[in-house]
Amino acid sequence: MHSNLLSLSSEDFLNHVDSHVKGRFDSKTHPQTDISREDWELLTKAGLLLPALPKEYGGRDSHVELCRLIERVSEHSVPLGMCLMVVSLLFLRHVAKNGTDAVKQEVLPLFAREPLIGGFALTEPGCGSAMSRMTTTFEEVDGGYRIRGQKHWQAFSGSAHWWVVSARHVDRSTKRYAYFVVKRTEGFKTIERYNPLGLKLINYGLNEIDAFVPKHRRLQCEEHDLGGALGVLCPPRIRMAAPLTREAVVAFLITDASHPGSIVRCLHAARDNARAVRTALTREAWTATNRAWLAFAGADAHCDLADTLRLTEAVQAETRGFEGAVHRMMKNEATWFIQ
Repeated sequence: MHSNLLSLSSEDFLNHVDSHVKGRFDSKTHPQTDISREDWELLTKAGLLLPALPKEYGGRDSHVELCRLIERVSEHSVPLGMCLMVVSLLFLRHVAKNGTDAVKQEVLPLFAREPLIGGFALTEPGCGSAMSRMTTTFEEVDGGYRIRGQKHWQAFSGSAHWWVVSARHVDRSTKRYAYFVVKRTEGFKTIERYNPLGLKLINYGLNEIDAFVPKHRRLQCEEHDLGGALGVLCPPRIRMAAPLTREAVVAFLITDASHPGSIVRCLHAARDNARAVRTALTREAWTATNRAWLAFAGADAHCDLADTLRLTEAVQAETRGFEGAVHRMMKNEATWFIQ
């Protein structure tokens, strides 16, 4: 289904997915309700999950693409960006990294072919994410494990087809923790739906688990004490920054015109706003704004650190000049708004 998408360059692939998200899923117009199967199918056919899937299972296997895709999607819809992060970083990446060969072969090709959703079940009523107080348990039985307990505030509580579920051993004195790949139909039920304003797309709720899981679906993580939890929980939170270098961070924050919060984009917006009220500004205020903008005009998005330092110092100087000009202006509503 995705063979033509696998051969695209990174930029062409990102533009392709972005073209399917832009407009239709804009948070200003998209309904604030559970993401429909039709919408999720459209997105997965466009390749939304391919960067998170290993190549041997039909994916593109690119962390850089995944980071950039999450950023692009979030510019249109933060809830949809969170959906992508949950399915890719909290489910698919864990299965790909810590799963047995058997569970990878069972689960990952399905996500490459079908519009499936995966979730991560950790938080519980009464203890939140404190694993030492977790009440969901697992015990060894013939052929696998029995998992019992409750989870809540899980993204896709009512719609995920597959889950990574955290549990502790039924004998609490052993301090053993484990993670299992569980299919919803095996005993993962939603008993209450929550109403999270602004995040209804992610459909949170309260889930009850009473499931049998075959042995091959236990993830290969450290089980004693909470050491395994660090490997499972921390990487998704820091993985977004993993491929970044010092130069990449500097460029992103200062000279990257595609980043809405970069200095160069802020200067473009400031100059456009100043032009709109040009007659209300003093010559000094306009000149300072314009000179700061000119300092970046034609600057290379990936200039070296020395040139970047020169640019930031120029902007600091013009900012001080602008502040001085504003203080000399007549004190009125416009002045207070600027300050």
